[in-house]
Amino acid sequence: MIIVAVSVICLILIIFIQIEQKCQQRADEFAIRKIGIDNAIKALQELAYGDIMLPEKYKYRYRSQAIKLIERLKQK
Repeated sequence: MIIVAVSVICLILIIFIQIEQKCQQRADEFAIRKIGIDNAIKALQELAYGDIMLPEKYKYRYRSQAIKLIERLKQK
């Protein structure tokens, strides 16, 4: 019974993570369509390497995500 409950909870967490990633990807694509790929890269570079004041708990998470997205966009 406990194994089934843990399995269900893990499955729900995996589904939520996948939904969050899909929503983030759609938001990135929307921003690129609206402002253009060059402006999106510039904004991401400012987020990753600039002096934008982010709370400490978000600073490293968003920086690493921005760097990964910059690399992906440069390949397009």
